[in-house]
Amino acid sequence: MKLNKIDYKILDILQNDGRITYDNLGKNVGITRQAVTRRVKKMVDAGYIRKFCVDLDHERLGRDVIAYVDIIFDKSFTVEVEKVALDFITKINGVRLANTTVGEKYITIKIYTLNMQDLHQTIRTIQNGIPDISTKTVIVNELFFTNKKITYSIN
Repeated sequence: MKLNKIDYKILDILQNDGRITYDNLGKNVGITRQAVTRRVKKMVDAGYIRKFCVDLDHERLGRDVIAYVDIIFDKSFTVEVEKVALDFITKINGVRLANTTVGEKYITIKIYTLNMQDLHQTIRTIQNGIPDISTKTVIVNELFFTNKKITYSIN
């Protein structure tokens, strides 16, 4: 599926308001509710839209400490070791994001924790659960924005 100007406008609007009705979405892009429904379904089926979700304010919900943790592998790093590590990390509550890096043998994760004690416990869990690693932690001082919209519309 190749996206066109209307599809990109739909994506821009959905980034701002994933709960918009198809009727209002269609009005905003100049097509019918039925046509916009078909387009959104096609973009979901094609993988352009992965999911519709709620953007929670984790700090307001009590997870006040945000940190990035680099998980640094020693010389015994393999793809299988990385997969085991990622499977382990996925099960840890508070881990919001994980990505691997090129150039260094790292996995970088973003953690939302209740307090500093919870952060330390989470890091210890990672260190004890994944063999032959070290960690480097950076604590977020102030969060300016999250999930900033990226414009895809073609002018």
